[in-house]
Amino acid sequence: MNVLSPLVARFRSVAVLLLVVITSMAASSPAAAQQLTGPDLFPQSTAICLEVTDPPALLASLVQHPLVDQLQGIEGIRKALSGPEIQPLLTGRNFFQLQMGMPWLEALQAISAQGLWIAVDSRDQSAALLIHGRDEQLMQDVRLKLLELTRLTPGGNGKLDTYRDIPVYRLPQGGAAVVGQWLLVVNKNEAGRRLLDRLLDLQSADDQSLSALPAWQQARAARQPQSAAWLWAGMQAIRETAGHRAVFRNQAENPAVELLFGGLQTVLNRTDWLQAELQVADSSLRLALTAPFSADWMPETRQWYFGPEAAGQVPAVPQVAGLLGSVGMYRNVSEMWQRAGDLFDADINDRMAEAESNLGTIFGGRDFGDEVLGAFGPQLLLVAARQDFSSVQTVPAIRLPAFAVVLQLKDAETMRPELRRAFQSAIGFFNITGIQEGRPQLDMDMQKSADTELIISRYLPPRKPGTGEAPPVPLIYNFSPTAAFRKDQFVLASTEQLAAEILQAPRQAPVAANMAMHVQADIAGQLVADNQQSLVSQNMLTKGQTREEAEAEVAVLQQLISLMRGMTFQLRPDPAAKQLQLELDLQLTPASQPNGVTEESGRGN
Repeated sequence: MNVLSPLVARFRSVAVLLLVVITSMAASSPAAAQQLTGPDLFPQSTAICLEVTDPPALLASLVQHPLVDQLQGIEGIRKALSGPEIQPLLTGRNFFQLQMGMPWLEALQAISAQGLWIAVDSRDQSAALLIHGRDEQLMQDVRLKLLELTRLTPGGNGKLDTYRDIPVYRLPQGGAAVVGQWLLVVNKNEAGRRLLDRLLDLQSADDQSLSALPAWQQARAARQPQSAAWLWAGMQAIRETAGHRAVFRNQAENPAVELLFGGLQTVLNRTDWLQAELQVADSSLRLALTAPFSADWMPETRQWYFGPEAAGQVPAVPQVAGLLGSVGMYRNVSEMWQRAGDLFDADINDRMAEAESNLGTIFGGRDFGDEVLGAFGPQLLLVAARQDFSSVQTVPAIRLPAFAVVLQLKDAETMRPELRRAFQSAIGFFNITGIQEGRPQLDMDMQKSADTELIISRYLPPRKPGTGEAPPVPLIYNFSPTAAFRKDQFVLASTEQLAAEILQAPRQAPVAANMAMHVQADIAGQLVADNQQSLVSQNMLTKGQTREEAEAEVAVLQQLISLMRGMTFQLRPDPAAKQLQLELDLQLTPASQPNGVTEESGRGN
């Protein structure tokens, strides 16, 4: 979502302006104003608002999270944390604790006890930070103690001014002030004046505040109570500010972007708001994005994305051995291809027309968009798995995972011969180009049973040198490209073994999602172990490391992977609830159950 970058970039200035707070002056404010929240003070032109209603709890959950102890238990990370680059941070932390007279975590929790908000105003793209402290006395102590820190900092002599009898600390771009229990930091002077006016004049929220905006209230009602942090985006304000950008022109930059995100682009152009929620637990970190949604929003040109009534779902995943991960989606690619004139610019359409002509020739003159792509169902599945080289004579020096695309044929009897011939033609063409480039040749084979058919290509074994040690086996020996059929199922795989397994493996029950991805961490760890020596050698050559240094770096990578169990991503439209949700979930390994790299959890070598 690069459209947000001009607005979000303003947040970076807030980090710098936090230093301004330490010279802010405290003043009393009406008692009723202490009950306000950030959205009660922000204007309705706010484009982005980040809210942490309980910063002490979030800070504690992050600092005391089991993952922190696990990371500190990794020797390479422990050494990095004690290195010279970290010492200035530790010195600053210690000095902060000395000034505050309490541990740094306790001090931050007290300063932000009643909430923290960051907002971007679409009118001038100003950024503002509001922090509601524990009490006025604490905030006065913060000002007095940190004022001394500012004076000890090079260049810390800033200009003090007043606004409506409130002492403020000004910078060329923005400033800060402390008003009662409130801490205000802004990057533009006018934005600071607006916030101070609202804070001083308001006894309660009014109909001009962000909290009175219907789009804010709707999103707030959909918020999960267990969320540790919540980000709201006012899409109308964002579109008015950045409507000229590509994401709001309803035209994708290339077919791959359209395939993955085309329907989401339409949602961004229609929805009033978008929210993101962070949930932190000992065993997982979860980020969920939610937006209003209606199947009626999809124009005819993008009906292919979610399917009729937005009911399209991902296919079931075959549970093959050593499953590394899968990506499934519902996409009617044939319709997308035929709607190219409305979805892409002239340059992309010219290239697609050229590709269609060439591909049509491969498929015996059939219309590629209608007759070839139209022969497949809308459910697409990409599968990756760790390879088993235990019974392979030619083992490559670097072992890659196998991968496959799984499709459903609408008319298997008609398309099987066409796909078989197209695959054989492609292998023949690849062999011709391989001769020119010095690659080994692919030998063709075919296996048939009662209900399955495999067209297999295998690289001929490399020639043994007459004298001397044989060179490392090339990367291409990870591949034995295979096309496979079973009933209405079509599999195009990088290896014969994976294709055969997919045809016979039991299927996991499909999830109710338009797109779903899953990655299994223990298999990823085994892939690193498979290639440990190659990775060590590569580090030694490219980074100039000693063998001990290279082995230590690879070990850190393996330990980091072992801290995770897996990752899932899902895109779920819910027309009945009128919502669209994207969910990213990182599952963590419990501290008492390290995720070791074992042969039992995957394939053997």
